[in-house]
Amino acid sequence: MSLSKKPVDIEDVLEVVDKTVLRPFIAISISLAVWVLGYSWTSRLFQGTLIYTTLVVLYSLIPHLISIALSPHPRKYLFSPPKIDWSEQIVLVTGAAGEIGFTLVQALSTKGARVIALDIKPESDWVFTGDETGSGQSVFYYRCDISKKEEVDSVAERIWKDLGDPTIVVNNAGIVQGKKILDLTEQDIKETVGVNYVSHFWIVKAFLPAMLKTKRGHILTVASVLGLIGCARLTDYCSTKAAIIQFHEALRFELNTQYDAPEIYTTLLLPSFVHGPLFASVTMSNNPFIKFFSPALEARDIVQRMIDRLGVEQSGVIMMPSYVRIVPFMRWIPGLREICQNLSEADHAMDKFVRPGKKAD
Repeated sequence: MSLSKKPVDIEDVLEVVDKTVLRPFIAISISLAVWVLGYSWTSRLFQGTLIYTTLVVLYSLIPHLISIALSPHPRKYLFSPPKIDWSEQIVLVTGAAGEIGFTLVQALSTKGARVIALDIKPESDWVFTGDETGSGQSVFYYRCDISKKEEVDSVAERIWKDLGDPTIVVNNAGIVQGKKILDLTEQDIKETVGVNYVSHFWIVKAFLPAMLKTKRGHILTVASVLGLIGCARLTDYCSTKAAIIQFHEALRFELNTQYDAPEIYTTLLLPSFVHGPLFASVTMSNNPFIKFFSPALEARDIVQRMIDRLGVEQSGVIMMPSYVRIVPFMRWIPGLREICQNLSEADHAMDKFVRPGKKAD
């Protein structure tokens, strides 16, 4: 068995910190140890450990209290969000033939859910055998161009007749052209906007009504950190990702206030660069500092976070890796965005990009 040679990055450090010094049990134990050793409550050491323990407890407690306050049934969330029964779920995944989509379909099928895989590729190109457990028998493929309302409505009717109404919808499909704005054709722009943005309207309009009837469901929107920052050769892609971030937020509030349906949960996923065929020709920075603080993601890690979130009755936002959490605040400091963007060489990452299935110019 070969051992992974993945270099250590900030995510590894933060994981260790989270599982040690940021655990309330450890923080409380340290304070008790200082007290047992005879230090006075007026001593700097005891006061320091007490402040540390208080901050750690608040760090763990406040997000949980906010989740309870925002939940539709606070008593059910007292200790942790209720978990779903995967065997009762019908999960629809768009962009199912892509790196993240295919990995997600595999993971969901092993959970016992029935999985509807949507993609524009012909059914003859879809190869999914499952594993030794026979999980592949719970996956159903439908070819569909989700940018076209008539195709979405047609496939929705077929799905309802074949399997019933989806209880979970994952809007994962996405494409990238990787061209300078003056090189984008009208068809390029229509294709990107149609798949990355407009399709969310058609999918939600097709499958939300059934969720509203049962007051049950979960809609996961796969956006990108590029919806928060712009990069060269990605004007169309960044624009559509920014649009679906707002789509997600507006939908969340509309479900709460206009449809009285807080039990239909929504999740927004904001990943950074993902290893896979879609961005295989992207040129990443070789700067060790950049590699440490902004590591590339693997599809399996993203999918695990998606499964964890979909597995509980809770709305939320997933930001991966950790640096994505500070991106929205970078606009507050003039010049910081430009400095970070120049250091990361992000504006040259797409210089040699070739869209999968197409030849380089």
